Amino acid sequence: MLSLDPSDIICQGKISLLHRQKLIDEALQSSYEISLGKGLHGNCL
Repeated sequence: MLSLDPSDIICQGKISLLHRQKLIDEALQSSYEISLGKGLHGNCL
């Protein structure tokens, strides 16, 4: 029977979240913001 160590599970979760955050940050850096109606109607990504 396998034994799960909570510390290992938490560590793996943190690693997964850091990787996903890095991907999100890279995507946001390559995107740009557009002003709608010269900014009168807001902005979109």
